[in-house]
Amino acid sequence: MSSNLETPMRVKPYWEPLLADIDATVAEYEENGYDGTALHPGPVTVLGPGAYEGSAGLSVLLPKSAYETLEGLVEDADPDGIDVYASVADELVLLGLFIRFEAAGRVLGLPAYYDRSNADAMLEWADEHGNLDLHLRTLGGERLVLSCVEPDRFVPTDEEAG
Repeated sequence: MSSNLETPMRVKPYWEPLLADIDATVAEYEENGYDGTALHPGPVTVLGPGAYEGSAGLSVLLPKSAYETLEGLVEDADPDGIDVYASVADELVLLGLFIRFEAAGRVLGLPAYYDRSNADAMLEWADEHGNLDLHLRTLGGERLVLSCVEPDRFVPTDEEAG
């Protein structure tokens, strides 16, 4: 699903390759029997502790159509897990997130990112509380929050960091 939401300038050099990786990985999930959808969001914002209802995580702006796809899946089933792939480029952590709905045989691929220089408070809170929240939202104020119970997966390993 394409998006006309603006991607920040600093992220733009990495955005198209990240979207291509998301699309390719969703295709791999499809080869393994999943019905896959690649979501192409707009800007991603770091939410520090307490920024939204006492949680910390990433706020991901989705086009209305992508949000409705996600909302429809969540209405039918809870996600069974989120596979996270991380890499680093120019102090940006680039994330490939794959939200699995096993009972429905569905997977949603979602790119995200954060700047390492302004994520310490979010990551410390996530480590302390054992979860990192993904706030998937629209410009109209609709919001779904998915909690990831392995927040360390959002921090690239030394190998991923290059």
